[in-house]
Amino acid sequence: MNKQELESRMLELDGIVSDLYSGMTFYCIIVGGGALLIRNIITRGTLDVDVLEVSKEVEELFASFDFNTRVKAVLDCFPYNYEDRIELVKLQTISIKYYTPSIEDLIVSKLYAYRRKDIEDLKKIKESKQYNKDLLDSVVGEAKESAVTKRRYLEMVDLYKKFFKEC
Repeated sequence: MNKQELESRMLELDGIVSDLYSGMTFYCIIVGGGALLIRNIITRGTLDVDVLEVSKEVEELFASFDFNTRVKAVLDCFPYNYEDRIELVKLQTISIKYYTPSIEDLIVSKLYAYRRKDIEDLKKIKESKQYNKDLLDSVVGEAKESAVTKRRYLEMVDLYKKFFKEC
């Protein structure tokens, strides 16, 4: 799915939720390739949309729209306080507020995962220059507090230095 298809699906889902739960507001935090599509950093499609958090009342509905709501395992790839930096997606919705983590938090998650597609995504992020170097340094430091192990954190920091040192 490309960005237009993703946004269309988000709006369709919002319409259904607003019909089912008139007057109520829900939230959804999109991560991974979907978040980078929304931010115009990548153009490659995504098979599904990874959702780190979503209001429990609508979780099953999200799953029926190919939103992958079972990605809690990647939560350890984000600094514990990433929610302090989430950003509202600029989309005219009624009942669902869509968010993505900051680009700096997405970078940290991609450095932790470091699969082939994450490396490509990191290259695109770097090319886009849509991140704040000082904030990124800070977020990388904050990730130490929520790291599963010291070794895993140090591996992520090493990758960070290799990938973003000259910036």
